[in-house]
Amino acid sequence: MQNEQEIIRQLKDADERAFKLIFEAYVKKVNRFIFNYVKNKTEASDITQNIFVKLWEKKGNIEIDKPFQAYLFSISYTTVMDYFRKCKFETDFTVSEGLYNETLSADGCTDDLLIYNQTASIYKKALEILPDRRKEIFMLSRHEGLSNKEIADRLGLSVKTVENQMTSALASLKKSLHNSGLMGLMFFFI
Repeated sequence: MQNEQEIIRQLKDADERAFKLIFEAYVKKVNRFIFNYVKNKTEASDITQNIFVKLWEKKGNIEIDKPFQAYLFSISYTTVMDYFRKCKFETDFTVSEGLYNETLSADGCTDDLLIYNQTASIYKKALEILPDRRKEIFMLSRHEGLSNKEIADRLGLSVKTVENQMTSALASLKKSLHNSGLMGLMFFFI
């Protein structure tokens, strides 16, 4: 894609043509990534579509001087984790005659739920070891989708401080995720 930064700037300004170019450039990568988690082509396609809807809705939060792919995959991560949470809530656990039975209301959620629970546990542990302020900044960035400037304004910090804290948080999380063997999840934090 030619001059991605200019296309991102146009997307941020609600240019539908720019959105189409971004969609065409990234849809296969996002879909492949999501499929690696959900292992279901239909679900992966649906989730991928939702990711691009969220991208359009959050286009104003895009920081042009930051890597766009990291922003897109941050949205992807949040969306796939939401999918796993949905599977978890749609799973009806019952105990009958001392036996544990699991009844699913959505196809393919058993493996997805297991993967989600393992991933979420490792991710939470990695977050827990971060200093409080660093964790707060990371959560505002990656979970609430705030820009560095918005975080700085909200917390009364300089943008440079937020950037430094994010760099340190990402390095720590990458190390934890790498040590846990979750190389695919690291892609979201690059």
